[in-house]
Amino acid sequence: MSTASRLPRTVLPSLYNILINPDLINFTFSGKVDINSVVNEPCRFVRLNSRDLEITKAAIIQGNKTLPATWEYNIRAQTLDLLLQDDLPIDARRAFPCFDEPDMKAQFRLSIISPPNRTEVEKTTVLEDGRLLKEFGTTPRMSTYLVAYIIGDFEYVERRSDRGVRIRIYTPVGRTEEGMYALDVAVKSLSFYENFFDLEYPLPKLDLVPVPKIGAMENWGLVTFRETTILVDQTLSSARTKSYVTTVVAHELAHMWFGNLVTMWTDLWLNEGFATFMEYFCSSRCYPEYNFQARFITGEFMDSMNVDTRLNTHPVEVAVDDPSKIDEIFDEISYSKGASVIAMLFYYIGEAGFRTSLRSYLTKYSYQNTETRDLWNSFKECGFNVEGIMNTFIHMPGYPVVSVSCDSAQDGSLVMVLEQKRFTLLSGRTGSETFENGERTFWNIPVGYTTESGAGNINYVLLEQPRQEFALRDVNDSQWIKLNAGVHGFFRVQYSAPLFAKLLDSVSNIPINDCISLLSDTYALVFHIVLFQGLCGYIPMEMLFRLTEMFTKTYELSIWEVISDFVRDITRIVSGTPVDGQFTLYVRRLLMSGIFQYVGWDVQPNETHEISLLRNVVFGMMARYGDDQFQSQCRQVFERILQTDASVAIVDPNILLPVS
Repeated sequence: MSTASRLPRTVLPSLYNILINPDLINFTFSGKVDINSVVNEPCRFVRLNSRDLEITKAAIIQGNKTLPATWEYNIRAQTLDLLLQDDLPIDARRAFPCFDEPDMKAQFRLSIISPPNRTEVEKTTVLEDGRLLKEFGTTPRMSTYLVAYIIGDFEYVERRSDRGVRIRIYTPVGRTEEGMYALDVAVKSLSFYENFFDLEYPLPKLDLVPVPKIGAMENWGLVTFRETTILVDQTLSSARTKSYVTTVVAHELAHMWFGNLVTMWTDLWLNEGFATFMEYFCSSRCYPEYNFQARFITGEFMDSMNVDTRLNTHPVEVAVDDPSKIDEIFDEISYSKGASVIAMLFYYIGEAGFRTSLRSYLTKYSYQNTETRDLWNSFKECGFNVEGIMNTFIHMPGYPVVSVSCDSAQDGSLVMVLEQKRFTLLSGRTGSETFENGERTFWNIPVGYTTESGAGNINYVLLEQPRQEFALRDVNDSQWIKLNAGVHGFFRVQYSAPLFAKLLDSVSNIPINDCISLLSDTYALVFHIVLFQGLCGYIPMEMLFRLTEMFTKTYELSIWEVISDFVRDITRIVSGTPVDGQFTLYVRRLLMSGIFQYVGWDVQPNETHEISLLRNVVFGMMARYGDDQFQSQCRQVFERILQTDASVAIVDPNILLPVS
């Protein structure tokens, strides 16, 4: 990281004593901060960060090698319905002068002067003017961006975790019922993480609060959310809303360990990639009926592949040369691809090894800052030398497509031939690109595969060259072979014509996750190039239509999510062309072949979460491709909605948006 924009490390903070005095009438605040600091070497000045603060007084008090320094300041804030200080990567400097870089950790002791009749905290003193001086306990050693405080009118619901941590969901007044679902998620998630990491959450309380205008933020002990990501109306909220609330809460609580306990800001992907992987892993264990593993595949995994297909993508690991540019790498690559390559590692070495290595890493580096190599070293110390594999996926942009074919060896056994090259949007650019240093673009790929004779068992080979051959035992040339079994690896697969034909003939016998990847990979290979140019992709278009039609009787949410994406992108291409009408009839035939009748208009007794989400996907497609009878029924339902109290659900919330 460049030192030009960084603070010197000659003086480091150890404890902040902060007093905040808000004026809720004029929406301003003033304050005072005492910073106990450690001097590492002689210096002639102390440099801190401050932005939009008017410093009215400053002093340095010397005593041995400790330098308490005092600043007084005030600021005019924006008009808000509540007073919120929620510090993003380098925004603590807007609230108080500080050493505002994530690796310059310290403890914090915060006091706030607030109006009367507000929620009590550990220590409250009544001032002469009737206001309250509220003193909060000292935090663990942490980064400045995790400091937050909120003053506003809230109610809350409360429970204790398995270990007794007090957990509250704050809500707008009169809406406490909407906090009950997130409370259940928070209690289950916190207990899951404590057990999985074998490290206790280090605070006595955990508050989750909905606030306007900003996204979720993992402030230690005071996590903030948009209302839509934490509040659930049990009558009006859709199944998709409940799924989203589940993963967002689980994501932010994962940060209590990845980001807060151990901080990795120079390698941002460690922070966000791990939290994204853990949100789905935790949610799948706490709510197995929601099938979050499949949601991860059709969401984070496939979304990041679509983004990473572009030639202008960037590596997962990006050096942050300037703290002010941290926000620029908060994208799908850091979050979703980071999570996907972590999932690949998880499945390759197994849950037990993954868990042991993470426990070692988090324990060794608690309250410290790390880089990617520290994580790989922890895995190596636990017996897993994964750096060579992982570095190709985090240091290189893009991802590979692995081509597979089979030959017969002299002894009659089968030989699996694997070739890899980079998968990009434009044909003619695959496998021949070089980086600036002239290195070829090939990866070290853990390739999991399963076969017809060993269905359910995943075997691994390590593809480390552009082309390699691997002997297959107990497999004959009449059996199907499925690569990237379980969708655990971050790559696509192109099958030879004979292997693809065997898979098509055996779709009904292939695990559903493998069907998802088969359909998704076929789709991507067909659209490997820009179809507007009339070029040819890897495989003929008719293969995709044929494969899609094989799933019309498969009533699985994930399959129809992929089909929906396929239909959406084809629509963009054919819209307004002579084949537009034909494609509309084709999609309508897919929908009316059974799936629309299966989900129906109405919620059935004991309906699963998956079916509710499936209805949302199917009705979203019907809104565009349904016949006149469907469109007429939608208009009738919409008119009933307009004539009914908004608090009353007269239709399934999962079809409300498509119908509208």
